[in-house]
Amino acid sequence: MITTDSTGRSPVDPRDGASGVRVELLSAPGCPNVAATRQILVDCLAELGLSTRLIERVGRYRSPTVLIDGVDVMSPAAGDRVSGDACRLDLPSRDRVLTALAAIRTGRSRPLTLDSLRDAARDGTAARAAALPGTVRDLHREVLRAFLTTGRAPGPAELQSIGDAVGASLPEALRRLGELDLVHCGQDGRVRVAYPFSGEPTGHVVQLPDSPATDAMCAIDALGIALMTDQDAVVTSTDPSTGQAICVRRRDRGWLWEPAATVVLLAQAVRAGIAAECLCPSITFHIDHDHARRYLLQHPELRGSILGQRDAVEIARLSFGSLLTG
Repeated sequence: MITTDSTGRSPVDPRDGASGVRVELLSAPGCPNVAATRQILVDCLAELGLSTRLIERVGRYRSPTVLIDGVDVMSPAAGDRVSGDACRLDLPSRDRVLTALAAIRTGRSRPLTLDSLRDAARDGTAARAAALPGTVRDLHREVLRAFLTTGRAPGPAELQSIGDAVGASLPEALRRLGELDLVHCGQDGRVRVAYPFSGEPTGHVVQLPDSPATDAMCAIDALGIALMTDQDAVVTSTDPSTGQAICVRRRDRGWLWEPAATVVLLAQAVRAGIAAECLCPSITFHIDHDHARRYLLQHPELRGSILGQRDAVEIARLSFGSLLTG
């Protein structure tokens, strides 16, 4: 694997000092599409007036892949691996590259981070949603209610129906929700992420009375589904280090944790990207404090802390409690 900038020189600092944007082009040896993709990047950087160096890496990658601040421009919410030897069918496009660069440059893209959860009252999911324009906020709530009603992610037709019903421009609303890291759709137009819900299995399953089971993005989000609906709930998950089953029950606004010493690891991968990729996979239930601490020590790519049950519920309440009503 090699690393060069757009002139072939090895960069001293991969992040441009003026623009603060990291741009990477990953390719497999001999990829026939890399030259065209490189030209797209050079043209887009020039069009936006960014002097950022272009970092090129050649190795075992899905080729070609463009990363803007560590996020794949063609599948920012999918969490797809960039490693592998396959040619990409979804070649990086000029529009996707421009959109990603422009969002970073103007500061509109605001991924949820560890600090967002630690100060959830100011920058958590509910706080961000509260600042949305009226019709966008209405659409956001209806997307969440669709998960609750059906137990699955709404697809393109259902999203369009929701947009029509609330009087929102669907492309503009989804763009704004994506910028604030609230909702992300896959390439098929189906919702992949709508915190606290996941459109794909995560292992954090929430069962509400008289409703289909739903998957939560992480341990905090699973607790948040019970709090945002103010219902009894059963959350099932596993300790990632032992595989032991964990069950958290909310009943009459009280909580029962099994095992009784269960804690939540609040951690984030040390890389840039949306919460679904860099934050949620690392927010997990553990059977006790010692197992959580050991897990964190064994994963140096993570930074974070261990939450007791009361603190975990409080963060979930601040993040999601008012999402449907506030």
